[in-house]
Order: sequence, then C-alpha cells, then structure tokens
Amino acid sequence: VDSPPPSDLPPILPSINTCERCYKNRECMMYSSTDAQHLRSSALSSVNVLASTHKKLIDHFTGHLRDEDFEYFRTWDRLIDLEKHASSIEVAKSWLFDSAERESKDGKCIGGLVMD
Repeated sequence: VDSPPPSDLPPILPSINTCERCYKNRECMMYSSTDAQHLRSSALSSVNVLASTHKKLIDHFTGHLRDEDFEYFRTWDRLIDLEKHASSIEVAKSWLFDSAERESKDGKCIGGLVMD
C-alpha cells in the first residue's frame, strides 16, 4: 500500500499577538510542539521549529504532556492520514466502473436506485 506523506502544515506565524488571538491556537501549538518533539528525538535539534516568542503559548497548551503523549498523537495523526489516503483511492475507483458492474463485483454500490 502506498504510504501518503504526513500532512504539511504552515509554519507558525511570527507574531505572537496573532497566535494568541487565533481560534485554532490550541491545535496549532499541539501540532507545532509535536513536530518539535519529534525533531528533538530524531537528533535534529539544530532545527529551531518553534520561535522562542511562542514558548509561553506552547507551554500553556502542551506543557503538561509527556513524550508518550506526543508519540501517541503522532501515531493517531498518521492513522488519520492513512485513512484519508485509503478512502480517497476508493472514491476515485468508484468512478471507473459502471454501477451495475461495481454492485455485482464487490457490493459497494447500489445500481439503479430510484427514490420516490
């Protein structure tokens, strides 16, 4: 099975003021912190992913998490990426066959459905 690349996220905005007022700051800081944790654990500590100005905000949302929590989150996020990739392949395949053929082949289609 082809493995999709992990989802790419935009970098953290340079302005802490913008991040503090953003409605998605919790999720953003979690992803950013997870990426930084992964980079630290893979000996790429020279890469500074998180701006020092965001440390207070990052600590607020992720300071209570342990390495195991970050690993769980990365695994969970990867599974979501794999599920998305697998389901998009199935959706694309559904347009390649006639509905009657697909219905008889694997039962994943209802051909000739009429709604009154």
